[in-house]
Amino acid sequence: MTGSDALTPQVSPFTETCYRHPNVPTGVHCTRCERPICPDCMITAPVGHQCPECVSEAQRAFKASGAGPQEIRSMSSGTPITIGLIVLLVAGYALQVATGSPVSAGFQAGGTITDAGFAHPLLIGVQGEYYRLITAIFLHAGVLHLAMNAYGLYLFGGFVERTYGRVQLVALFFVTGFLASVTSYALSSVDSGGSLGASGAVFGLGGVFIAYAYRRRNTQYGRAMFRSAMTWLLINAVFSFSVEGIDWRAHAGGVAAGFIAGYLLEVESEKYSRRTVAIGVLTGMVVVGVATTLWKTNQIQQVFASLALN
Repeated sequence: MTGSDALTPQVSPFTETCYRHPNVPTGVHCTRCERPICPDCMITAPVGHQCPECVSEAQRAFKASGAGPQEIRSMSSGTPITIGLIVLLVAGYALQVATGSPVSAGFQAGGTITDAGFAHPLLIGVQGEYYRLITAIFLHAGVLHLAMNAYGLYLFGGFVERTYGRVQLVALFFVTGFLASVTSYALSSVDSGGSLGASGAVFGLGGVFIAYAYRRRNTQYGRAMFRSAMTWLLINAVFSFSVEGIDWRAHAGGVAAGFIAGYLLEVESEKYSRRTVAIGVLTGMVVVGVATTLWKTNQIQQVFASLALN
């Protein structure tokens, strides 16, 4: 054995190795081409990892499809807004801990940031505290809950920020998060325990990713993205419905709102610019959310009025 051989990792013939670095064993595969890749070759995607060649091919495909320079440049740009939103989530949880209640035992406990901000049907419908439909996004039931939502936001938020831009990321995060809270409010009974967490907004951004992949399902890259997106959705659907305490209503509302928004944001119009279309779509979705909220509130108040008469 030579000196150079002694420095070369010995790889078993039964061990998978990176297709770009044959001496590096790995168990990770590119979600698009399914070739094995090592940590140095992994490029984080909204679902899984991709190899450098597939990412380069995707960029060429975008150019060939007529994507604008801004969209092409955005694929390699940073994601400061995504990081900023994650910081806001962490700050919200820090306030929970600072006030002595990382997880609220109930809205009657009083005095904590959790009690002041989580979404409970009675507090929204009877007390008219509609702000809870937004503040609940920034509260979490524990460190694991926060970490899972932060990671999901890192993946899908980064994708949306690079693809659609920073302003649209903020708008989509809050609009889909709001509609997720509205869905939970509309479908929950008045004696439910309430909800909190950014998962509805994260699922909303995931819905945008699904719509993006669905529109490109006729290309190899789009089909790979769509398969990955549907796998993610199926796994989370099973998890949402099988684990007690998870607000599946918010998840369903978020992903549906995100898909609708993501699909309509790419509608081509000769009369209106994409910016105008985006404003119209997101404004219309907010109006629907407000109308649904008022409808649910009216239902709750009618129930309490009939009880008072009896």
